[in-house]
Amino acid sequence: MKKIAFLSLAIGLITVALLMLTTASATLSAPEGPVVFTKETSNPTPELGEIYIYTLRFGISSAGSLPIDVRVTDPNPNPAHLTILPGSVTGGASYDPNSDSIVWVGRLIPGSLPNAVTFRVWVTAPVDDPDGLVITNTASMVDTAHPGLLPLQQASVPVTIFPTESRVQFAKIANNLTPKNGDRFTYTLIFSSSPTENQPIHVKVMDPNPAPEYLQIVPTSVTGDGYYDPFLDGIVWEGTIVPGSLPIMVKFDVIVTGLPLNIPLNGYEVTNTAYMVDTATPGSLPFQLASVKVNLLSNKWYLPIVFSATLP
Repeated sequence: MKKIAFLSLAIGLITVALLMLTTASATLSAPEGPVVFTKETSNPTPELGEIYIYTLRFGISSAGSLPIDVRVTDPNPNPAHLTILPGSVTGGASYDPNSDSIVWVGRLIPGSLPNAVTFRVWVTAPVDDPDGLVITNTASMVDTAHPGLLPLQQASVPVTIFPTESRVQFAKIANNLTPKNGDRFTYTLIFSSSPTENQPIHVKVMDPNPAPEYLQIVPTSVTGDGYYDPFLDGIVWEGTIVPGSLPIMVKFDVIVTGLPLNIPLNGYEVTNTAYMVDTATPGSLPFQLASVKVNLLSNKWYLPIVFSATLP
């Protein structure tokens, strides 16, 4: 009886092992149907100051395949000229500030509709080359459960940014260049037509919060017909600049709500940059920038401790 029981146990263990091996083999098999992975842009020739949209679509078209756990990464291809707007990300993805990338992590279900991820990008720096600057944005997708099983998937799309010229005067100032934690200070935007300009210009001014983790804009403080845009987490002004008229001034307050750990004695540097674009005839107004730098200081003071002793 003992031999029979032992034999039954051995057969049972072998059966379980075979089942596990079969399951593992099925799990590790590559998808039978084609993997869908595409990328497109809403504007292949964005102007300086314009915001455009990237769209990623990915999935497995065949219903006969097994689900796959993947990671989709879409890095900023040119941080010097493009800024990803973190608050614009959709489709279950997120913005990773450490890598300046869009990241989506999840499971692809075969036969389901492709996943769609969208995010907005801002053209924030001018281009000098008369032929324009071509920027190719490439996203990638890898299998996170079994790296290497799914061949590396990539999707790319190019955009071309062309140079522009200037027709306005644009400046920005702060009434406190060294605010401390808890302080409230004021930014002021000043803009007008250039002395040689003779045509009214319809523009949009955008001034995003440069450090949301440490600065909070006070929405009710905005003056000069500007307004707070929660999507941008910044100030927006839109209207017509009339040649020969007084400069337009938009003011708003900001509160220092925190500081990074171990900041240097000279403070944590934050550069706030506003942008201006022509909304009536995009591209006719060279991209305008107005910046001001402040150093956030700690309100804690550390005094050196000096020890003295008298030797016998």
